[in-house]
Amino acid sequence: MSLSLEQLAAFVATARSGSFKQAAEDLQKHSTTVGEQVSNLEIDLGLNLFDRQVRKLTLTTEGKTLLAYADAVLNETKHFQTKAESLQAKEPDVFRLAVDTTISSIDLARCYKTVSDTFPALEFNVKNGDPFQVLEWVRKGEAEVGVLTSNFMFHKDITQTRLFNFEVVNILASDYPTSDALLPDQEVRNITQIGFEFIRDGQVSKQHLISNHIFYANNVNEIIKMVINGLGWARVPRFIAEPFIEQGLLKTFKIESNQHSEWFVEAIRRTNYYANPVIKLFLEEAKKLPHR
Repeated sequence: MSLSLEQLAAFVATARSGSFKQAAEDLQKHSTTVGEQVSNLEIDLGLNLFDRQVRKLTLTTEGKTLLAYADAVLNETKHFQTKAESLQAKEPDVFRLAVDTTISSIDLARCYKTVSDTFPALEFNVKNGDPFQVLEWVRKGEAEVGVLTSNFMFHKDITQTRLFNFEVVNILASDYPTSDALLPDQEVRNITQIGFEFIRDGQVSKQHLISNHIFYANNVNEIIKMVINGLGWARVPRFIAEPFIEQGLLKTFKIESNQHSEWFVEAIRRTNYYANPVIKLFLEEAKKLPHR
């Protein structure tokens, strides 16, 4: 039995479209050529793949069974060709990215999509953690690039690239009793604060850790759940808190001595690590992300 990829492509295109004419247009071939390729495939298989009626082609039982196999062969062939082209171009096999859960977002994931579309043979590996975990993964070579909330610390072995900034807001459970939307410092200090571990362990803790009693967590989603359940207040990215505010689960407030605050996001990579085309493209796309 001698089968060709052209025959399988003609079979699949005809099955999908229901006609040799449309299949020929999809494959950019003459309809006679497509018809001959399907007929030759049937001869090679010793099976009828279509019931041929006037102006209509219908898959036979055998045709329906073999369609999935033909489709799989063509898909695997496409993957084979893509991988071969990638090897020929000496493209990286894998892109390992570490992302701070505090700023993980759909917008950032769109950058992954751009990279994947440009390098279709690339394997993506994305890790999530707090900023210190992201830094450690990059240092150990477990991630080529890290994207994290800046803690304003500088490391001689790490190259840092500023990406964008975002607004942070103070939140409380919507039913938490407070005197006003603008609270005196002392009133805020008397409410338990739920803070990020990376803030506590960084260089800006005095600015962001205010209360006399503080709980810590390393995940923004966990912090929001704690606030919703009345454990205290927290300072989190507005874009993450917004859906819960709109649902009436959270409310925002301001502190007299701290009216507005923004945090910054940066990309990091090891200084001595080669910035290959995948890394360069990801950084280019990430730099386009808007302030939030």
